[in-house]
Amino acid sequence: MITVTPLPSWRHLVAPKPGDAAVFSRWWLGDGEQAYWLSRTAWSLAAIADSWHAAHGRPPLVAVPDFICSAALGPLGKRAKLVFYPLGDDLTAREWPQTEILLLVHYFGRPSVLPREARERAALVVEDAAHVLAPNPGIGEFGDAVVYSPHKMLAAPDGGVLVVRRGGAAVIGTHLAAAIRKLGCTPASPMSWRLKRAIQKTALGAPLQRLRPGGQVRFSDDPAPHELEQTPVLSTFAAAQIAAANLTEVADSRRRNAAALADAISPLAHWAPLFPDFSDHVPYRLVMRCDTPTEADRVYSRLRAAHLPVESWPDLPAGVPMDSAARRLRGTLLLLPCHQSLRPRHLSEAYALALRAS
Repeated sequence: MITVTPLPSWRHLVAPKPGDAAVFSRWWLGDGEQAYWLSRTAWSLAAIADSWHAAHGRPPLVAVPDFICSAALGPLGKRAKLVFYPLGDDLTAREWPQTEILLLVHYFGRPSVLPREARERAALVVEDAAHVLAPNPGIGEFGDAVVYSPHKMLAAPDGGVLVVRRGGAAVIGTHLAAAIRKLGCTPASPMSWRLKRAIQKTALGAPLQRLRPGGQVRFSDDPAPHELEQTPVLSTFAAAQIAAANLTEVADSRRRNAAALADAISPLAHWAPLFPDFSDHVPYRLVMRCDTPTEADRVYSRLRAAHLPVESWPDLPAGVPMDSAARRLRGTLLLLPCHQSLRPRHLSEAYALALRAS
């Protein structure tokens, strides 16, 4: 069975060993840096905004790229004034705004470039590494703070880590702990996640996935708006899952899977990998860019009909121009799983078979 997200082992699912955040934080920390764990990256961004407000007496002006998941900005949008800067078709900025906080997004695990002039136009730079497994060259090096989402890359129901680097400590560090406490003390609940993963690991998993495949029925659909639950605290179960992960093995597996899948399916439709070289990053998904929105819609429908996971970009902020690169990317990108629970041959053969039959 091919799933969207990685599955834990039965041992880690049923009887996880406690995980100490102070110990497993080493994967994400450099010298002189501090780590704060929350349930989601959205809460990390909210805490940064609240810290700025406490330090300066007003909400911050935050510059955000226009190609971003709108739902992830929910808590931040209530605490800051957001302005969106445009990206090009290669996901690099065409212009950099003068702002107080600049959000630099590393897309799908690949480093984004931050020119010196852009760094000088913001008081605080936050690297959004939600699609990143762990710091790499070009990631976690330039920002005053970095936010990661281990739950997106590992078999964990929740887990986001906010890393404050030395530059950020002077701007928000003295207020950050208090800001995090004010978010609330309720941990995320892992129960539904554990039940779903347990079912997926049994013989019931495949037929249930056929009946309820998840995701959007049509490629052009956006998910229904929803409010993020006020559960900002990392769950103890998620901490155990994160502690159990070997990030070196995860990285190797994801690269192998993405490369094998890309080689198998690239000739079978009018598309190509958005980032064909996986040597400089650990892929969050294999991202395929179709020649046209019509081709993207056709392939999306074909893969769903074959009961194989396929995703589009979730949603864009309201007001992004229809002629923007962000809209073109939303209309042509397909996201395919390449996580560490999968095997290269099984993954490649399943998708290739479905596409050859179309």
